[in-house]
Amino acid sequence: MKKAIKKSGKIVRAYRLGEDSAVLKELMEKGKIRRTGDDTYEIFSREAVDGKGKTAHTGDYIRIDSAGYPYPVLEGYFGENHRQIQGEEYEQIPHPVYIWTAEDKECEEIQYLRKCRGLALNEACPERFFSAELRGRLSSAAKDAVIVFDGIYKDRKGQIVDVDFNFVARTEFEKAYTLL
Repeated sequence: MKKAIKKSGKIVRAYRLGEDSAVLKELMEKGKIRRTGDDTYEIFSREAVDGKGKTAHTGDYIRIDSAGYPYPVLEGYFGENHRQIQGEEYEQIPHPVYIWTAEDKECEEIQYLRKCRGLALNEACPERFFSAELRGRLSSAAKDAVIVFDGIYKDRKGQIVDVDFNFVARTEFEKAYTLL
């Protein structure tokens, strides 16, 4: 696997679910965010499949990609990886992450995702090559997308017990990350 790091010093805008925000209101009006319960939301990111979005909760953050799609970021992860500058502006705190693309040799982490987390690689459909359940919903990404590993957890024997990952569209990856 290769390593990448988010470009340092990148300033991003993020909006916290449950707080008053004109941007969140607009996304709700456009149907890109749907409230499904007291503290539960459905987020229709670029990777949403068959009319089903990713689940997010009050306190989680919403970022907007360059194509105008929202995507959820867990509250804890966001707090660990961003520093508030002012209002809705945050600086990303870069950390190295492992990445994998369809051109790479299949590794232990991908084997785990395929066996235990339902990752599918569909050669017949390049626009939905990757698919897996992410944050409670089926998501897909094109064959040129990048799998970014936010966390790889192993037991004392070195066996993988869980993996946190996301699909990142290639254009977004190239804007936001640098290969190490």
